[in-house]
Amino acid sequence: MTAADLGSIKQSLGLVFALLALRRMMSLFNEQNLEEKIFDAGFWTFLVAAFYPWFLCLLLPLYLAIVKINQGTWRYYAAPLMAGIALWLMHSAIIVVIPEFGSSLEGGLTTISEGLRPLSWSWPKALWLQLSYGAVVVLLAISMVLLPLRQREGVSIRQGHLQWIWRVLILALAIAGFSPDEKIEVFLWLALPLSAVLYANLLELRQHSLLREFLAFVPLVLPLALLLLK
Repeated sequence: MTAADLGSIKQSLGLVFALLALRRMMSLFNEQNLEEKIFDAGFWTFLVAAFYPWFLCLLLPLYLAIVKINQGTWRYYAAPLMAGIALWLMHSAIIVVIPEFGSSLEGGLTTISEGLRPLSWSWPKALWLQLSYGAVVVLLAISMVLLPLRQREGVSIRQGHLQWIWRVLILALAIAGFSPDEKIEVFLWLALPLSAVLYANLLELRQHSLLREFLAFVPLVLPLALLLLK
C-alpha cells in the first residue's frame, strides 16, 4: 500500500468521524441524553484531532452548544475532556499489545509541531476550491439575512441551532484561511455539510415553485461544473 493510498484512507476516515462529531454536536439542542451526546462529540473530535490537530478548534463550538442549552452541571463540561482521556487510554492499551501502532500517530505529532508556526492567511490555489468557498460565503450571508426574518416566530431550538451553525461555519472559514495545506479537508468536513443544512433551510422558505425547483436542481449540477473546472 502506497503513501497516497494511506493518505486517502486517512482522509476518508477523517470525513466519517468529523461528520459523526458534527451530528452529535447538532443533536445537543434536542436536550435528550446530553451526557452521552457530549461524550461522543468529544470522542470523535479528539479522534480526528489525533491526525488533524486543527480539528481541536471544534471543542469551542461544542462548549458553546453546552452553554446555549443552559446546562450548568459540571459533568457536562468535563465530558469532552473525559472522552479525550478515554481515547488516550485506548491508544496506550493498543500500543502495549501492538507496539508498531504507535508509529501511526507520528504524522499527527509532526503536524502539531508544524501547526505551531506563525499563522498566515492564504487563498486556495485550485479554482474549484476558490469558487466553492466563495459559494459558502454567499450562502452564509444570504442565510443570515433571510432565515432570521422567517424564524422570528419559530421555536427557540431551531433558532439556537441556526446560530450555532453560523458560528461554526465562520470558524471553518477562518481555519481554512489559516491552514496551509488542508483546505480541502476543511471544506469537505465542515464547510460543505454545514452549508447543506443552511441550504435545506433556505429551500423551506415560502417562494415561487419554479425558483424552488431551480434551487433544488443547483446541487445536482454544481458537482459536474466543479469537475469540469479541475
